[in-house]
Amino acid sequence: MKKALLLSLTAICCLSCTKNSDIQTAATPAPTGVELVMWNDYHSTLYESVQKDAPDIADGGLPVWMATVESLKAASADPVLLIDAGDMFQGATPLNETKGQGMVEIMNTIGLDVTTFGNHEFDYGKSETRGDDPQGALKDAIAASQFSWVSANVIPLDEYSSWPPKELKPYTIIQKGPYRIAVTGVTTVETPVATSAQNISGIHFENVADSLMRVIPQIEAENPDFTIVLAHVTGEPTPMPEFNTVSTDATFDHEIGEILAMPAEIRDKIDLLVTGHLHISFLYDNGKTLITQGKSGGRELTTLRLVPKADGKGLEIDKKTVQKINLTHAPIYKGCAGGYDHPENLKVGALTVTPDARGYEMTSRFESGMRENLCDVMACTTEPLFRNNEGESGVGNLVTDATRSQFPESDGALLNAGGLRIDWPKGNLYRELISAMMPFDNYAYLVDMSGQEIIDVLRIMSSGHHHGVLQVSGISYKFQRDCNRPTEDINHDGNTEYWEKSCLCSGPTINGKPIDPKGRYKIVVSDFLYNGGDSLGGIFQTSSIIEKGPLIKQTIMQYISSKEGCFGNADLIDPEAPRITVGTCDAFL
Repeated sequence: MKKALLLSLTAICCLSCTKNSDIQTAATPAPTGVELVMWNDYHSTLYESVQKDAPDIADGGLPVWMATVESLKAASADPVLLIDAGDMFQGATPLNETKGQGMVEIMNTIGLDVTTFGNHEFDYGKSETRGDDPQGALKDAIAASQFSWVSANVIPLDEYSSWPPKELKPYTIIQKGPYRIAVTGVTTVETPVATSAQNISGIHFENVADSLMRVIPQIEAENPDFTIVLAHVTGEPTPMPEFNTVSTDATFDHEIGEILAMPAEIRDKIDLLVTGHLHISFLYDNGKTLITQGKSGGRELTTLRLVPKADGKGLEIDKKTVQKINLTHAPIYKGCAGGYDHPENLKVGALTVTPDARGYEMTSRFESGMRENLCDVMACTTEPLFRNNEGESGVGNLVTDATRSQFPESDGALLNAGGLRIDWPKGNLYRELISAMMPFDNYAYLVDMSGQEIIDVLRIMSSGHHHGVLQVSGISYKFQRDCNRPTEDINHDGNTEYWEKSCLCSGPTINGKPIDPKGRYKIVVSDFLYNGGDSLGGIFQTSSIIEKGPLIKQTIMQYISSKEGCFGNADLIDPEAPRITVGTCDAFL
């Protein structure tokens, strides 16, 4: 059963350059509750994103996002709690180059109260200040934060680990007016296969439900008025609720499902579960716990109000106030073609705001700190080029061809579709667009592999694994989506996961010839995949690195710069020789 939410927020203008204070003056009425503003998967977003099917509509962008948050803060007569549910890092190149420091500055400026780790918080690795510490950049960012970082399940691997940083706590109690709000956090156990292995050396990601079973009783002993769990984890509702409606009849799989399966005496102590990781928007209420997740990249905010319970013992959610806010607006960012417009009044969903001057300033400053000119034209396109996590795409073909071009002796190339982060528009391809499409500092390896290992990689990445299929060069394969087959240990790691169903059809080829399971091939892969990313940790048992190549994103820039004239999908995809086919298998491998 679903119930529609009441949308009650009125249009207001942004009071942009002051940070709200929790200090109540003599003239300020005593608070009667607490306003919450929440987001997840911000992903170092500086620039607005134009909608694929509506080029006259954009979402988010730093000046608009900051202005909207400030507007919501200014509209509340009560204290405001700002919450981030992880994956704050990894996105726009100017912010990536700061290794988290730029995002911390943004969140300090907006007045964020608390966050937890997403898997991408671990992407930046070492820092100049901490030597060989594998989490040096993250620890530097935490030390610079004026907000709290909490985690119950990211713990030291052993007594030799340099983890955790001294500022990290399993939970915190935040005072808002007279109210005490407890916040803890958990991060998906998939993190070791979703970031570079060396960056999580010395860290263990404990089962999220086990961690909460331990920490929730500790929180309850402190008698907070309200308890929040920030959960950057797997799991989604079935059926998916309609946008901005609260579902009461959904079920959850994976890690959110595990949390909800905890004993009631623990589970029901969680008043609010703010989730992230899958970039999907939903609201769910089981009568005890409200669960929310929003879209990524600063495109959505969730707000609600906490009010005193009737018996005066703690706070509860005023269900009438729960709402999603889409940060849709007319485009104001012209990129390298012309910078920003500066409207005084911009409609953002149901609000009217003045884009925040601090957002303009920070964007310009982070761009000016780049080592290379972001507006160098590297190539041009005759049409938009879109990614495809479920099949072949022009972008995927170009990137794999570019990576393979560094190794003329290679037989083929394999790259994960999840590493491609944005689509490309029609027109000039600037350096920033290429960097943003492949933001990770991954290197290409030329690897000696057995045919069976290649087949096993294709089996894993066509199994329904939610990180997306493999993009390929020199290789062709077919798979059946959502095949109803028994699970098996496809990746040879000793465990059988829910997604390990071999949906690969028989007959994959390399350069037009069937892959020989006993043969040896020279294949280009990223260091991320070779080091076990995307659940490939048990695969490369007989493989060896022949040669280490350059950064993949630098290779892409060199490759497309060498192209003559503008190009489109017809130049990248051969319909007579598809690389990836989705269909019905006559036989499975």
